Amino acid sequence: MGTRHTFLVTGEETGGEYVRVKAELPPRAPGPPLHFHLAYTESFEVVEGRLDLELGKKNHVVLTRGQSAFAPLKVPHRFWNATDEPTVFEAEVRPAGTFEESIRATDGLASDGKTNHKGVPKNLLQLALAYELSQSYLVGLPLFLQRRLFGMLAKIARRRGYDPEFSAYTRTRT
Repeated sequence: MGTRHTFLVTGEETGGEYVRVKAELPPRAPGPPLHFHLAYTESFEVVEGRLDLELGKKNHVVLTRGQSAFAPLKVPHRFWNATDEPTVFEAEVRPAGTFEESIRATDGLASDGKTNHKGVPKNLLQLALAYELSQSYLVGLPLFLQRRLFGMLAKIARRRGYDPEFSAYTRTRT
């Protein structure tokens, strides 16, 4: 999707308390689908441009430079850039959990051409492992079904030798 991520503060640096990342969205970037988290909260602050957010059911918010928004646990949300200009924002996730690893993994897969134009892994087994790592859930599909389906596929992936941590993309760089 052309999104660039820069980690400003890592979970390792905060003892797992939080992670902070700068995201640069190109013009007309669709962003992720509507999703929610059970394990962490997410906040957004616009540095440059305009960021469209859907927070909760049909609650559309437009943020500009210096404005922020918060996505609590279990609240569906998504973001995108609806303009012809780039958008830069910072996101903070609390606690850090595996958020950083999930971003590094999906960005790595995208760089290697292993995702579609929306940033979704093309390989179903890699998708299941990335889904598990991200701890994100899609709106519209029952939670128990998502956990069962992706859990089963992730188990198959591990049995077939796939790396559930995506070490090629997530191991610490010196």
